[in-house]
Amino acid sequence: MSGKDIVYLAQVFRILSLLVLKLKIPLTVRLLILYAADMLDCQPAKFIDKTFDCHTLFYQANDKIIDTIVYMVVILYFMIMFRSNALVYVLVGFLLHRMVGVYKFIQTEGNPRILSQYPDVFREFSLYVAMVYDGYVPDNNYYHLGAGIFIIIGKILFEKMFHGRYKIMVDSIN
Repeated sequence: MSGKDIVYLAQVFRILSLLVLKLKIPLTVRLLILYAADMLDCQPAKFIDKTFDCHTLFYQANDKIIDTIVYMVVILYFMIMFRSNALVYVLVGFLLHRMVGVYKFIQTEGNPRILSQYPDVFREFSLYVAMVYDGYVPDNNYYHLGAGIFIIIGKILFEKMFHGRYKIMVDSIN
């Protein structure tokens, strides 16, 4: 079994991991479990296939697409749970922004600088929304604004440090 096969299997696992949303545990814990599944796609591939590189366009594009699918299901779940909560609309905006970034990332054949221009703040902000829902954080507009600013700045810095050190990925997506 090749590294690519392992990545495909891990992606199926990530889609199936969406079932965690049905568990009767705090929403924050459900999202932490769901997002932890994201870490299980590249490492097993590297373990099985020592030559597998997680910084290729194949892996990065597939990972970003699966992230987007997972986020779309999470946003639908939040829309059903919260109806017209303003934080959910902010999440929709973050998701749309990231979707544009993923599209541009693939169109530029893996230019990692695109990812710092379209940081993935959806994951962290959805966890924040879950913490508000679970009562871990006060439902206060000042908290929301502060958390949003902190998350955006933190993710931009992270994306620049993490993806900024890689060159444009030149392998094929297939």
